[in-house]
This record gives sequence, structure tokens and C-alpha cells, in this order.
Amino acid sequence: MKVFLVDDQADCLETMRLHLKSHPDVEIVGEASSVADALAHIPAAKPDLLLLDVELPDGTGFDILRQLPHPLRTVFVTAFDRFAITAFRFSAVDYLLKPLDPLALADALDKVRKSTHRVDVNQQVEALLHNVTANEQRLLVLRTAEEVSLVPVADIVRLESDGAYTHVFVAGGRKILVSNNLKYYEEMLSDSGFMRCHQSHLVNIRQIDCFKKADGGYLKMRDGASVPVSTRRREALLQLFGSMMG
Repeated sequence: MKVFLVDDQADCLETMRLHLKSHPDVEIVGEASSVADALAHIPAAKPDLLLLDVELPDGTGFDILRQLPHPLRTVFVTAFDRFAITAFRFSAVDYLLKPLDPLALADALDKVRKSTHRVDVNQQVEALLHNVTANEQRLLVLRTAEEVSLVPVADIVRLESDGAYTHVFVAGGRKILVSNNLKYYEEMLSDSGFMRCHQSHLVNIRQIDCFKKADGGYLKMRDGASVPVSTRRREALLQLFGSMMG
């Protein structure tokens, strides 16, 4: 398996090299630390697999995938478990979080070994880029003890903290209890129009019906729910409304 490494941090490249030595069937055929450098050298190297960072000095790993002449099987290695990682979860492309776990890398390489058809690569990259660029069509995986649900982000009305758990309220009256805290979802959804209006509440601003000034201020959501607004977040919320009007 020919592997090309892309990361702008020298220590991360060294870690990948070190871990890959444990895989005798893997050959490192090139390295790059930027989008431009990667695009200049990947075609000639003809790798079977990219180990690709997301954040690079002159762009992102997605920029590389969009501009390559042919799709390549890709495993992302990144420190950011946010929107991009959410996209990876719903495509066939794998991802690893930094600091790199050698066992996780071994599992990812094993997945690549078991998937060798060109059509699979095309589908993987197409699914990934679709999820990254189509923000409004994003899906969020919500895992409970009984099931795993794929919920369109646009359909999520609000999220409410319950200690280490979170209640997710979906348009149509569905309510899902998941075992991640509210901070986890705030970081994941902050670039998709969600706002923390209270210590215990995260709302989809597209699902807000109105802001009521009575009783210290609260939001009326399109599903009929009333959500409190903390004093320190009220000004930020009003500024947001003002920017949307302008």
C-alpha cells in the first residue's frame, strides 16, 4: 500500500512515519505540509491512500480532494472533532484524532485493505465533499442504548442539558436522549446556526419564532417550546437578530 502523508506539523509527520513502520506492507511515497505542496506531488507519487490533515496553512484537506485529478482513498488525521468530523462519520472515509493512536491507525489501514474497488473510492470522496459543502443537508448521528438515529441538522429545534446527557428536540415532536453533554454539541453545531442562549440550552436560530421580553426574556421556538435566555447572553442574542435584519 503506497501512502502519502499531508500535515503541516513536523512532529505529526514524524509520529505517522514511526507508526507506519509497524506495517511492512505500507510504503510512504511522499509527504507535504501544504495544499500547494500536496497538489504538486501527489499525482506523480500515485499513492493508494492519503493520510490527510484538515487544517493546513494555505487551505484545508478538502481543497486537496477537490483539486486532485482522480479520487483517492483518504484517512483524515486531525485535532478538530467538530463539523468536519461529523461529515466523516456519515461518509465511508475514515478519520483519526490527534494525538494519533497506533491501534486506531492500524484499524483504519485494515479497513483500507478490505476495500479495494475504485468505485468505492469515488463514492467515498463524493459523499465526504457533499457533506462538507452542503451544510443545510448535514446529518447528525444520535446514539442511544436502543438505536442509532441519523437526524438532519436543519430539523433539530433545540438541545437541552441534563447533566452528562443531552435531550435533542427534533421538529415533529421527537425527543432523543443522548449520552454526550451539551458542550459537545455546541462545539459541533456552532458553525451551523446554533447558539447557546442559556447554560442549559442550545437552539437552532432558524427554529426561533420570537423573543419574548417578559419574565427576564425567553425564546418561543417553532415547536411551541419556551426556552430561557440568560442575562449575559441576551445582548448577544439581540445583536444576532439585528445582524439578520441588516
